[in-house]
Amino acid sequence: MSVSQAMIDKVRRMCGEVNSTTYSDADIQTHIEAYPIIKEDCYEEEIIGYVTLGLAQYPVVAYDLHMATADIWQEKQASLASDGSWDVSGPGGGFQKSQQYEQYGEQIRYHLARRNVQSISIKTAQAACEHRSTECP
Repeated sequence: MSVSQAMIDKVRRMCGEVNSTTYSDADIQTHIEAYPIIKEDCYEEEIIGYVTLGLAQYPVVAYDLHMATADIWQEKQASLASDGSWDVSGPGGGFQKSQQYEQYGEQIRYHLARRNVQSISIKTAQAACEHRSTECP
């Protein structure tokens, strides 16, 4: 499948990892490829790859960048939670890690609300063969 550098850069910006080395381009590409947008009735020039689900291959026309971004924010939130030592007060101010944790949660909810919701029809092996006009084993 074909994930462009522009897609990787966009996800990097959406999850606040522009100048960070926490996520490599390959890591972000893996997150993006986990969420293909499938469209069965499409033009050949729209197809950027294929994904196999069960016995059938479906054309991929795009990737759900918001879902990939939500995944990364969830990882960042989990990492923050596992670090320990939360809210600290001191003279002249303090550090509220709970506020940072909540902000990460807001980003997760924001991107999940914008994800591409899709459904796939489940077919028996016989129906899949008939759909592709091929002989079934």
